[in-house]
Amino acid sequence: MSKRFNLLLLHRPEDIHPRTWICLRKPKLKTIVKNIEKDILKNQGWHREKLSKEIANRLHCSHTTIKWVLLGKREFYPVPIIFKLLRFSKNKRKFLKEIKKNIRDLKVNSASAKPVKAVYKLSENSAKILGAFMADGSLSIQVMIAAPYSKNLEKIKKKLTKLKIHYSTGNASSRNQHYISIQANGNNFELLNKIIPYIDEFEKLNGSSDINDFNISDKEVLEFRKKYKLEGKPIVYLGNCQKAKGVVESYNALKCLNCHLVTSGKPMVEIPARNFEVSSREYLRLLKTSDIVLTMSKFKEGWCRTAHEAMLCKTPVIGSGKGGMRELLEGGKQIICEDFSKLRERVECLLRNPQLREKMGEDGYNFARSFTIEKFKKDWLKLIKDLL
Repeated sequence: MSKRFNLLLLHRPEDIHPRTWICLRKPKLKTIVKNIEKDILKNQGWHREKLSKEIANRLHCSHTTIKWVLLGKREFYPVPIIFKLLRFSKNKRKFLKEIKKNIRDLKVNSASAKPVKAVYKLSENSAKILGAFMADGSLSIQVMIAAPYSKNLEKIKKKLTKLKIHYSTGNASSRNQHYISIQANGNNFELLNKIIPYIDEFEKLNGSSDINDFNISDKEVLEFRKKYKLEGKPIVYLGNCQKAKGVVESYNALKCLNCHLVTSGKPMVEIPARNFEVSSREYLRLLKTSDIVLTMSKFKEGWCRTAHEAMLCKTPVIGSGKGGMRELLEGGKQIICEDFSKLRERVECLLRNPQLREKMGEDGYNFARSFTIEKFKKDWLKLIKDLL
């Protein structure tokens, strides 16, 4: 017997990172969202800028993202943004009823993600059909190839075009990355194998790293400190300047310490820490110069590139250990701190103990350096082959 269910409940509260958001498309949704906005602005006495900032603060994202939704610039509407809008509305039940009707398509909040048709009922026959698609290999895997500069991806794009493999491209400004996205499946897997030799062309490919990029001399460290006036006190790197990365809580926990508190990337939240929007090389110098690197993410990380890079710089890491980050921190014998109330104690302990910081730096480096381009090639091929 089939059962009808609420598609909006596919979004989970713990999915706080924008890339994990479920988005939906349906007729007249743009009009419905516009009516919700009008209702809120009228009853709250706000303007659009105020509304977008209120929602952005609650979802830990850029208010520009919210404004784009309110302006109707999006074909798909993220469910978390809809939920927050409804919370401010006095007619939430009425609007929710309108939204739940006739949802056509769903997709993950990523430019390269493909939409799927919305299904309200999953009967026994539907389950069998879904299982048949899985057995047939019709489900696909998304492969992401990233590099700091778009020019680093040119050779791989030419090769993909030559092999007639469909791909899309994009730019993640918050991570300072350009990327190629490919839907891997049973039909193009053998062709994708021919792309692997080109991996060496990249400076970075997902979690794999070129060890030589992290050979930063003591002279470079001193020059970095002097250039950015970071002398005289320890440096604690709080992370990428986003709420979801835990920088607000980290700053509040450590603001009374006699040290330089720093962040990097495009600021998505305002805190009194120094922020660095610098090149990839300068970013690595920042990690190397820091006495401690924090990765206190509040969402489940797939890995944690910042922790990985800090360990390759021989800089000790204290992190939340959420998601795949835990495997990285435990393997490298770094510190896992699941509670922000205990963060200051962990940081002070490390700052007082240079010998422990040096040992953690060596342990982290020895573990992180095993994730080389060669290992990535081998593991990637095995994973895709097993799944497809």
